[in-house]
Amino acid sequence: MTHELDKILNSIPINVTFNDIVDLDKLNDRISAISILYANTIGVCEGYLEYCPDSVLPSVEENLSWIWTIRPDLGDDMMVLDIPESFKVLITAYKGNNMEQFWDFMSKN
Repeated sequence: MTHELDKILNSIPINVTFNDIVDLDKLNDRISAISILYANTIGVCEGYLEYCPDSVLPSVEENLSWIWTIRPDLGDDMMVLDIPESFKVLITAYKGNNMEQFWDFMSKN
């Protein structure tokens, strides 16, 4: 795990302004996909996103999905972690600019 990912995991932000989100142009794609994997964990507010996990102690996967939503550039670092196959397919599809691959995978699983 890289220092950057480790640093974020140790202090997960709850609110992130749109100006601080990496690859903002494709944010809707990421939110749509993450909402399928981890429902209702991301709130879209005026000017910012809010992390609202289902439980007081969110799962590691929920935390990583939130971080990936705001920092997709850390996807390669997440791929080496023990994450669900569906999340790996999402990261790969997104990085390859082929979100159809993710949606096809989800429709079959």
